[in-house]
Amino acid sequence: MKIRKLTLTAAALALSQYATAAGANGLTPVVENPAIALPTPASAAGPYVRGALGKARSEAQNAYWEPPGFPGDPRVHFNMDVDDASFVEAAIGYDFANGFRGDLAFSGFGEADFDGDWSHTNPTTPGPHADMSGSIKSRAMMLNGYFEPLAYMGRHESFQPFLTAGIGMARNEMSDWTRTNATSTPVSRTFEGDTNTGFAWSVGFGVSAELNTGGRPVFLEASYRYFDLGTASGSIRPCRAAARPALSRHWSSISAIT
Repeated sequence: MKIRKLTLTAAALALSQYATAAGANGLTPVVENPAIALPTPASAAGPYVRGALGKARSEAQNAYWEPPGFPGDPRVHFNMDVDDASFVEAAIGYDFANGFRGDLAFSGFGEADFDGDWSHTNPTTPGPHADMSGSIKSRAMMLNGYFEPLAYMGRHESFQPFLTAGIGMARNEMSDWTRTNATSTPVSRTFEGDTNTGFAWSVGFGVSAELNTGGRPVFLEASYRYFDLGTASGSIRPCRAAARPALSRHWSSISAIT
């Protein structure tokens, strides 16, 4: 299954070294006009930390099952429905105070249930065929870049729109999953989950607002981001409780497909 997520997030960003930014930039305070000599919080370069909370809307593309008899048995494709999940992120980065900043972020996508009704088979065979259900959760480590067009033009406003993009790695964990087919015996069988690690990327946009005008600058961000977290898959190894009904394999916080 190909995993994609859209996130709506709110993040707090704080420059951690504003107090020493003037010295670090080689600027000498001028008593007659300190406003010229000292950079404003919005324009001070320095490292920062960032935390984010949000909601992830997930979708799965090209979801299919290759049964134990494959290729003698057909590959079964599914129309997958995935629940929304929570999103958390922590990052450390550097603001260059010229419209560009970057950070290294660790992201977590909460567990979410998925259910898929079979849609077609390859090669085409008459149905009905098995449906599937389970859960997925994802973790990612991303190197992100940000571009603030107003700051790039020298306009260090309290509100700064930005564009962002990132690349990194994602780890997708599928839980034990269940296939259900009313025409087979047993009707339900449960198989072991699996974990996949691979390339991930993201793009997005947002706006940041400066919350204070003195001391270390603190910003509040709101953003909309699209993540492609690669693929997730389960195994075809039956669980010992393979005859257990599908619903008994679901938990209230199960993870979902990206």
